[in-house]
Amino acid sequence: MRKMGDRAVRSSLGRIAIENPRTNERVSALRAYGALYTDSSSMDVLLGNTLCAAEGHAALAALASMPALPAKRLGWEAQQQGDTLLRIGLLSLVLKHGNESEADSARLALLAIGAASLNPYHRAAAIVARTNAPVDRDIDACMELMRSDAHPAERQAAFHGAVTNARAIMMRSRYASREAQYAGLRQVIEGALSTGDPGLICVAAELLVEEDAETVALLLSPAAEQEAVGALHTLRDLEAKLLMAQAAAKRDGRSSPAHRAPPFNHPINHERLLGLKQGQQYRIATSKGDIIIATDVDECPGSSLAFDSLVTAGYYDGKAFHRMVPGFVIQGGCPRGDGYGGMPWTLRTEISRSPFAAGAVGLASAGRDTESCQFFITQAAAPHLDGRYTRFGEVTAGMDVVWQVGVGDRIIRVTRED
Repeated sequence: MRKMGDRAVRSSLGRIAIENPRTNERVSALRAYGALYTDSSSMDVLLGNTLCAAEGHAALAALASMPALPAKRLGWEAQQQGDTLLRIGLLSLVLKHGNESEADSARLALLAIGAASLNPYHRAAAIVARTNAPVDRDIDACMELMRSDAHPAERQAAFHGAVTNARAIMMRSRYASREAQYAGLRQVIEGALSTGDPGLICVAAELLVEEDAETVALLLSPAAEQEAVGALHTLRDLEAKLLMAQAAAKRDGRSSPAHRAPPFNHPINHERLLGLKQGQQYRIATSKGDIIIATDVDECPGSSLAFDSLVTAGYYDGKAFHRMVPGFVIQGGCPRGDGYGGMPWTLRTEISRSPFAAGAVGLASAGRDTESCQFFITQAAAPHLDGRYTRFGEVTAGMDVVWQVGVGDRIIRVTRED
């Protein structure tokens, strides 16, 4: 239908997006509708019936890709939303499309949300949203927040805000040399690396590996590299170490280092493993409802046992879902709450014969044999994960909740169902 694009298709897609009882089909319809129809009247469909977090994010993504939107209407829609993240996203679009007065109002609203919210993920989203209208003085505030003891998600949002401001200054200023041009951005990156925080080191390294070798050489000194790497734990912060190695290799004109699986240091307790049955069930109680999963003990014994051990220890209780990609996955279980945390041990990758269909439960990974405590649940089939990631279980009840979960929603507790 997306490739046809006629009036009948527009009407049909609109009905699917609003009326279809299946969430996965509504999300797909919202994506297709937003790609095909970029006039302002599309807002009636895209925001007409957002029933869950995934639909709200899909609608925002579609709106964000449109060349022009009525800021006044966006502001009105933001006021009607009960979902804070959706309201933040709409206010961000007001900053992008509005006049000076409308942008000032949206900016004040985002500041108010950030000041009043008790949810660190909402505060982080408000910081990122304000980068649609960067202000030079924000760079100092962002740098200060990066160095604070705020939630890791907020500190990473501050990093992105500082980067956006630094790039905005670069775009509108003249410099005597390339070194002078990149001085502000280098200050932000070195500030992130000097914190010793593995999450900030990760996001700074991710930025670096996207640049060309000459730019990386301007932004990453050997001294800053050594300081950052020296602050990292060998296994717990493995992702940050790998990213820093890639950035340094690019700077030095070397090939990106091949992934080397870490030494195996988490043996299977066979006595405990015998106590688990195939299809062992667990109840994941979340702030949006309960999800029941069953683990594939026969094909993924090490992963199933590690998950059971963490559940028994109460590790997951109170953790957050830090990631949601509509129509793909929800992910949680990070000890830091930002996706860059792990345990001081790693698991062997266990490739199951079962595919990553909708409702598959897998372990997050930074490469072969680096799995740990973070898990994800697919909202739809993800065949590109087959053969690459550990799929150690599946949802047996509560797929409607999987679609409802958004960034910042909590895992209240996980219990084993006997």
